[in-house]
Amino acid sequence: MHNLLLTICLLLPLTLSPSGKNARPTPADPTVDVQVYASYSRFQNMGVGPQTVQVLSASIGGKQFELASKFPTYGVLALGTYKAKSIAVGGNRGAGPYDTFAGYEFLFPDGRVRDYLVTGLISASTNATPATP
Repeated sequence: MHNLLLTICLLLPLTLSPSGKNARPTPADPTVDVQVYASYSRFQNMGVGPQTVQVLSASIGGKQFELASKFPTYGVLALGTYKAKSIAVGGNRGAGPYDTFAGYEFLFPDGRVRDYLVTGLISASTNATPATP
């Protein structure tokens, strides 16, 4: 019993370590700047009926995207520049190399995070204005 408690005491700090995969991101984590220039609140069917999600028009690395919150979120996001990191997003069966599956985890100044999925690509050659869903 003593050995079991000793093992738990030694391993528990490792599972709670900030270097763990599920650790809350910090401003020191590798990030990209996301310039949000339009923000909307839209109803979308998310499998359990209509839910309100945030839809953003944003510039990331000089490319224009439409992003949608991964989970129901009320209100609109303030326009401005946010830090975010790329997150893994699974693709659909039958998808090819011509399909894009991407997402970003925004890190807000108060330490909170919110995931957004890429739901639209906007060609830079069109001198695009904010998309109106």
